[in-house]
Amino acid sequence: MQGLAKARAQHSPLLGSHIVAIVAGMPHGVAARALRCMGVDLDDLRLTAEAVSRERKRA
Repeated sequence: MQGLAKARAQHSPLLGSHIVAIVAGMPHGVAARALRCMGVDLDDLRLTAEAVSRERKRA
């Protein structure tokens, strides 16, 4: 039980930037099409979301 508690303590919370990075990494689907229609570069969005996630993890 202590091992499980220790493992859970090492995980960071799920952030919105994690979800954005995953959606931006999907080349197909409604979200990808909608973002492309809005002129969003999916690679740039994914990279930015990953950077935000890393920055929040350090804070």
